Amino acid sequence: MKQFGKYLIFMCLFLFLSIDELISSSFDTMPALNLEDINMSDLMLVKTVRIRHSGAIRQVYKHKNNLHFYKIWSTSYKTFFTKALQAGFYDKLTPLVALIYDEEGICRGYVTKAGVTAHSSSLKTFGLKIASVDSQTDKAYKEFYALLLKTIMQTGYVYNDLTSNNVIFIDGEYKLIDLEAVIPIKLVSKAAQYARFCPRDYMHYIYKLQERLRSKNKRNYHGRRHNK
Repeated sequence: MKQFGKYLIFMCLFLFLSIDELISSSFDTMPALNLEDINMSDLMLVKTVRIRHSGAIRQVYKHKNNLHFYKIWSTSYKTFFTKALQAGFYDKLTPLVALIYDEEGICRGYVTKAGVTAHSSSLKTFGLKIASVDSQTDKAYKEFYALLLKTIMQTGYVYNDLTSNNVIFIDGEYKLIDLEAVIPIKLVSKAAQYARFCPRDYMHYIYKLQERLRSKNKRNYHGRRHNK
């Protein structure tokens, strides 16, 4: 029975992702793809982003035969993606279906389900006035936003590119894309570029939470010194 279960899982993943081979993932339940085994002829390049100061490259591909997007970055690209993943940041907030690794076991990207972006569906979100298509959409937005703030508080990681272009509406829920846009809350800066792009109420929440954590750390530090 166990062997049949393993076979069924394997076949479902194979058909669902249209991949050549599955390899062991570094994380508990997330499927992993070998970068070298992905048939790039099945993918269509959507966008290339080059990081100026490092020359690192991120590329977005869409699978020609199914509704999946592949995000792949160069080895020189620095991100907190895997650490945020281990912390549980993406558990409920994203349409993530697989990780991509190279031969050296380095995470080089991920695969997500496709959806309708909040921008293209004319849904105004994230601190702006919502122009809901119906009450269910309005409810879905409120649930997503509350979950996002709760996740930040629980994991200590912040999504720092919160714009309507990076949110999709799928299966009646809002989900984040551009998943590598995360940093530890302690590194959030008011002078950073993202502080101007993200909604004011969102960043205000982040700053308040950051200040509370700093105050808590100071109290713990002085408490330890006092006890010595």
